[in-house]
Amino acid sequence: TVRNARTSLETVAPRVSPYVWSLDARGEQVVLSGSVPDAAARAALVAAAKRRFPDADISDQMTLGSGAPNGRDAWLELTSRAISATADLDRPTIDLDDARVSVKGDTRDAELRDTFATRLQGLLPDGFETDAAVALVAPEVDPAEDEAALAAKRAERARRVRDREALVERARQAAAEREAQRRVDLETKAAERAARERLVQQARDAAAQRERDRLAALAAEQDRAAAEAERRRKDAERAARIAARERLVQQARDAAAQRERDRLAALAAEQEREASEAAARRAEAERAEAERRAQAAEIAAARRAEREARRRDYRLVAEFNGTPLRMWRDRAAAQSAGRDPSTIDAATYGEAAQDSTDRLVLSGKVGSSAMRIALRSIARASFDGGVVDRLEVIDGAPDASWLSASRVALAQLSRLRNGAVEVTSARLDLYGDATTGDAARAVRTAIDRAAPGRFDVSALVLSPKTLEAEDVEKVVAATDTVDAGTCGNVMNTLTSLDPINFDSERAEIKAAARATLDKLAAVALRCPKSRIRVAGHTDSRGPESYNQKLSEERAGAVAAYLAEKGVDRSRMRTRGLGESQPLVDNDTRANRARNRRIEFTVTEQ
Repeated sequence: TVRNARTSLETVAPRVSPYVWSLDARGEQVVLSGSVPDAAARAALVAAAKRRFPDADISDQMTLGSGAPNGRDAWLELTSRAISATADLDRPTIDLDDARVSVKGDTRDAELRDTFATRLQGLLPDGFETDAAVALVAPEVDPAEDEAALAAKRAERARRVRDREALVERARQAAAEREAQRRVDLETKAAERAARERLVQQARDAAAQRERDRLAALAAEQDRAAAEAERRRKDAERAARIAARERLVQQARDAAAQRERDRLAALAAEQEREASEAAARRAEAERAEAERRAQAAEIAAARRAEREARRRDYRLVAEFNGTPLRMWRDRAAAQSAGRDPSTIDAATYGEAAQDSTDRLVLSGKVGSSAMRIALRSIARASFDGGVVDRLEVIDGAPDASWLSASRVALAQLSRLRNGAVEVTSARLDLYGDATTGDAARAVRTAIDRAAPGRFDVSALVLSPKTLEAEDVEKVVAATDTVDAGTCGNVMNTLTSLDPINFDSERAEIKAAARATLDKLAAVALRCPKSRIRVAGHTDSRGPESYNQKLSEERAGAVAAYLAEKGVDRSRMRTRGLGESQPLVDNDTRANRARNRRIEFTVTEQ
């Protein structure tokens, strides 16, 4: 009972299928990843890796998960032996996928390359398949190496061969022990089966005795039945005499019964007439109810049509950083006509376009107060400069598809330096200036992928002018003041040419990035009346919450360094976006490196 109570308090790891585990020693770190059955197994594998790679940095990225193939102990024995088997390999990798293990690596020993797969199969427990791929690399030859050193190497190689053979022998002994235990288990089961058969025979004997007792009781019962039959014969003679007397009584009763049947027939006729009248009344009531339901259905259909008509009036307009929707429509028309859209700016649209600088202005018509609150909440979570709510609520139920399209549009608008969005019942239009060309492509791709299918999507996302390295250096070296757009373009070009790197899983700025940060500070000082947003981004490896915190810390570290170089801290805002806004898919190492970045958004105050 105590053991069961203790077991119920333990945390049960989630079941994992397929069950995957790997070791990668090809880089600067030895990375352990995948699933392990429990904490003890995790500690054992980390210890085995440290013994195999005593001078390497062990990175433990394993997670707990149940469902190890062939049981926890066999799986742990397999992984430990696979780690030991790489002792003579360079840059080894181990991959386990359920009951299949793959070991790869490099060697300068041709014999080891040819025999490694056979040796590996001999090391593994029963129930597992192997896949080995060892590449032969050219041996390094030292001309000054003497015969003694060569002999020592040969002796060391022979010792490793003996160790491997001893490991194979121990594996064979373990298999023999398991076979002996299996035979003991079979003998135990045979003894248990014999005991069960004895119990069955005893039960059959008891049943036979009960049957003999039943037959004896049945014979006694038949004797009693014969005596009872004689008694009944005598009773029947008495009953015949009584029946003669009772027939006279019965004739009187029959006459009375006929009179009662006549009375009941008359009563039934009366009840049938009343039932007919009740059926007519029910039919009339059902006809009236059908008419009422038809009228109610017509009213409901009219109300649905009215709500659908109102839903077509839904319209969301979001204008960010003082750029009105009218300006973006004019820019789109100019681009379609072959003109430069950047010549059209917000200043030509009156003071109303300037009162939302660095803020998001929401206007239009939505279907309910709940939808209005939802849109306002979505906007406040993405725009740190504030949200102005000028939405109007019209009667009608919220449209989930329309709200989903609005959420997608606002999320992508937050990635731009400025812009506007319009979402109607069937269209989604997005306009804006991106901080970089990569950011513009990422926004267009994201909105095409995520927008609900019923909407026609149109996106005009303008990219900043592409700068060459020599152009950037000229701006850095100059002393005159530049506008916010040029300032942001130069700063983002600098970070794309010389990325700001951090140590793995850390937010401290590396020494190699300080030269780039010094140039960024010089450019930021050239636009003293501009507001600067510093955004940190990560790739998708690791937990989402951890990446979010890491991106916030890295953005803060960059802002702190710029402040040390003279940039007014009150001009800067920092924001961590974690893995939520990738430029490209996180499917390769190069793409993940592009997604780990610092971006600057510079706007006029």
